[in-house]
Formats: sequence, C-alpha cells, structure tokens
Amino acid sequence: MSEIYNHLYEDLEDKLRMIDLEEDNLLKKSELSFQRVLIAINRLQNVLTKNLVDSQAGEILFFKEI
Repeated sequence: MSEIYNHLYEDLEDKLRMIDLEEDNLLKKSELSFQRVLIAINRLQNVLTKNLVDSQAGEILFFKEI
C-alpha cells in the first residue's frame, strides 16, 4: 500500500518541479502549483476511501505505515 502513496508523492514532486522550471511568473507558478496540490489531495483521498475505509484493520494499517 505504501507504494501507492510513494507514487502519488513522487508524481506530485515531479509536477511541481516541472511547473517551477517552465513558469517564470511567480503568481502563475503559485496558481499552477496550488491546482496540482489539490489534484494530488483528491487522488490520495480517492485511494484512501477505496482501500482503507472499508475496515478498521485497513485504517490501523494505514496509520502504522505512515
């Protein structure tokens, strides 16, 4: 399960790095970064609700891994 979280994290880091390299305007860079973070939060929330909320044991495992 932690592989999924690592993948989401690495994907977000890559996207933010690309925004930093491609965008010079600080305001635009901030807006794009904020949008990307919101997308990452939604993806993480989807993973959590699909895989962990089903059981108390899944929830405990999640917090042990984090």
